Amino acid sequence: NGCTVWDTVTVSLSNHDVLLAPDQETVCLNDRVRAVATGVGEPAGQTFQWFADVNSSLSDLSCSNCAEPEITPTTVGVHVYSVVRTDSYGCTDTADITITILALPTVTITNGDEIVVRYGDEVQLIAEGAIKYSWSPSWGMNNPNISSPVIKPSETNTYTVHGLDDNGCGN
Repeated sequence: NGCTVWDTVTVSLSNHDVLLAPDQETVCLNDRVRAVATGVGEPAGQTFQWFADVNSSLSDLSCSNCAEPEITPTTVGVHVYSVVRTDSYGCTDTADITITILALPTVTITNGDEIVVRYGDEVQLIAEGAIKYSWSPSWGMNNPNISSPVIKPSETNTYTVHGLDDNGCGN
C-alpha cells in the first residue's frame, strides 16, 4: 500500500580500556608506589577492583576497590598487581603493575655496642654494609659522611649511622 514503517535503535559503543601508570616500578623495601588507574570513555558508573599475584597480598594495597591505591609490598622480590575496570555496561579490561622491591642494606657498627674512651682521647667509629654513610650527632666528628669517622667526645653520646647502598636504599 506504499506505507513505510520505521523504528530506531541507539547503539552505544563501550570503550572500556583501562590505563595504568606506572606499569613498572623498582623501589626499596618499605617504600610506597601510587598506582593510578583511569578508564577510557564513559567514566560514569565505572568501578575498579584490584588483585594480587601469588607472591603478593591485597593487604599491600591501601584499598582494593579504588582507582589510586598506595602499594607497599612487605617482601623483597617481584610483585604483580592487576586492576580490573568495569564500565557502566559491564564490560571489563585489565592492566598490571609490576613492582620490584629491593632489599635494604645491613649497616652495622663494628666497634660493638659500647666504647669507653678517656676524656680528651680520640676514637674511630667503624661502620660497614653501605656505600654512603651519615652519622649523628656529628659534632666533634672529623667527617660524618664516611664509614669510619674519628670522634673526640667531650661527653657521653650515642651515635647512630644511616647507610645507603648503590641502589639508593637506606637503613
